[in-house]
Amino acid sequence: MRNIFLITVWLFLMVSIVPATPPNDLQLQYDPVEQNLAISMHHPTAELREHYIRTITVTVNNEKPEIHRLPFQRSASEVKISIFLDLKPGDAVHVKASCSLGGSAEADLVIPPQQESAEK
Repeated sequence: MRNIFLITVWLFLMVSIVPATPPNDLQLQYDPVEQNLAISMHHPTAELREHYIRTITVTVNNEKPEIHRLPFQRSASEVKISIFLDLKPGDAVHVKASCSLGGSAEADLVIPPQQESAEK
């Protein structure tokens, strides 16, 4: 019985030592000319191959999500990626970024209608 107690205490201590920080400040920007969705977020880490943004899930208009898996994080403070998407005015984009040690951030973007040029 004592061994079970010690193992349980050890597990709780190990979990509390791992400093998981979820991503924050998730920003989305779409370039309609290049058909490119730029995704950037703040995610500080000291272990780029163990504590990193593991997945970025992109959903357009509540359709089947597109999951992008990252093997590691290139920067100790931020993550930036670009994804080719052919979006139309009015399309709604939802992005969720998930950390390998837990935690996530989400952001939404609605593509605005195209501006008509004022020719007269």
